[in-house]
Amino acid sequence: MKRVVARPARADGRLTVAGSLLGVALVARGMPTIHYRGRDIDCEPGTVLRDALKDAGETPHNGLADSLNCRGKATCGTCAVAVEGDVSEPTSQEERRLSFPPHDADSGLRLACQTEVLGDVTVTKYDGFWGQKVERGEDA
Repeated sequence: MKRVVARPARADGRLTVAGSLLGVALVARGMPTIHYRGRDIDCEPGTVLRDALKDAGETPHNGLADSLNCRGKATCGTCAVAVEGDVSEPTSQEERRLSFPPHDADSGLRLACQTEVLGDVTVTKYDGFWGQKVERGEDA
């Protein structure tokens, strides 16, 4: 059985892994990019969205919610955002919190504190203390 050997990262940031059983070289994906409020923020795959935003000097909260929040415990719901792109599945805590007011389970929002970034994403923060004021069409 062949051993998999990881070579140092290349200048372009990709890691080359060679020596698989099939003799095929594997190349890891680059760092995901979060598009948020006109900025592009890079993070490691699997990083919690709230953490990536905070590390970049951004916030998934509106107004006073930036100070008055649960610090990532999925209990307050103030970090609710719309996310398009490759992210983790909702956690049970996240689904529970988004299922009662002022949120609506059908809004499509995610809690930034529970969402892991797996690939490039676009994040939108809506109005309201909890970010729950999702604009809907006339038929909604």
